[in-house]
Amino acid sequence: MNTNFAKWLGRLAMAGVAFGLGVPAATAADRPSSWPRKSVTIVVPFSPGGSTDQIARLFSARLAEKLGQPFVVVNRPGAGTIVGMQEVVRARPDGYTLLLAVSTVSTQPALYPNLPYDVKRDLVPVSLLGKIPLLIYTNPAFPAHTLGELIEQARKPGADITYASPGAASTAGLTGELFNEKVKTAIRHIPYNSGSPAMTDVMGGNVDLLWGTAAQGLEQYRAKRLNAVAISSERRSLSFPEVPTFREQGVDLVAEEWFGLMAPKGTPPEIVARISQAASEIVKGGSFGGDYNYFEFIGSDPASFGAYMDAQAALWTGLIHRLGLKVK
Repeated sequence: MNTNFAKWLGRLAMAGVAFGLGVPAATAADRPSSWPRKSVTIVVPFSPGGSTDQIARLFSARLAEKLGQPFVVVNRPGAGTIVGMQEVVRARPDGYTLLLAVSTVSTQPALYPNLPYDVKRDLVPVSLLGKIPLLIYTNPAFPAHTLGELIEQARKPGADITYASPGAASTAGLTGELFNEKVKTAIRHIPYNSGSPAMTDVMGGNVDLLWGTAAQGLEQYRAKRLNAVAISSERRSLSFPEVPTFREQGVDLVAEEWFGLMAPKGTPPEIVARISQAASEIVKGGSFGGDYNYFEFIGSDPASFGAYMDAQAALWTGLIHRLGLKVK
């Protein structure tokens, strides 16, 4: 055999081992054991400045410290989180693109009949980072100062009490409807496009109540521009120690907005486990400071996060179907 031809066959054989059927061989940088070797992007499907963005930036800094590479927050707002989520669904599943997922993950499938993705098919849970409770805030001039008084007012014949929320499909808006269902009231929902105008109208006396997060109303509550009659967490909040929970006041209602990390389907399990472990260690390390007392930090494993999302989806899907809600 011609010597040059033999060498060419040898090189071709080696190439076949490395490339298979035209697929490049994994480099050291591609192996899960080498992750992370460059910066990691966390996509936030909201504009900067809100509680979701807060959580993302807090954890991105701590993850960078723990894992030795930058974790960069990128805001991709639009279409009720669909824009940002779709970007992550389309990303390469290599551990370098993550989603800061929020409660809407549990409600979207029931509200949007034509989603361009399927959460369970296209994303994997990584870690439940934390929860933030909701409160019923009232204008200080509103005659009810406790939950019992509010329910009594709402049940009076001809009562027309209104509540504002950041949107019909928001967790706050849906929790207001869940409350109505549980206590047999018909407090009228006035959905807004965001939390700020909703809160402004309640403080201005144009709407009676606000269903909002602990983060959203804390400053105005402390300034006595808003009252609060109940908080939706299992225990009282360090930020609102004098506000009793719904359960303390005889209403079995626990509902929170939640925040967690998800990754594109196909992300290596070793990488998912490493991020989850790092998040858990960050939470166990504590010391987030008093500015974050209204958050309940968790840091779960992927399986627990997945089970939690399933339970949340069952809760809200049932309510949405009973109300006949749809977002076109």
